[in-house]
Amino acid sequence: EVLKRKGGKAYQHEIARELEIPKTTLWRHILRLSEEGIVDIKKEGKYNLIILKI
Repeated sequence: EVLKRKGGKAYQHEIARELEIPKTTLWRHILRLSEEGIVDIKKEGKYNLIILKI
């Protein structure tokens, strides 16, 4: 939902802030979504850009 609203991509810290959950908790969910082929993770410096694939 957050990714769709942000045009299909957003930084991990932006998503965590919007959902009001810890970044580490969100990271576990992101990894699972990545393993399932739903999102891509692109490292940009010290930030993780999460990109919706579907």
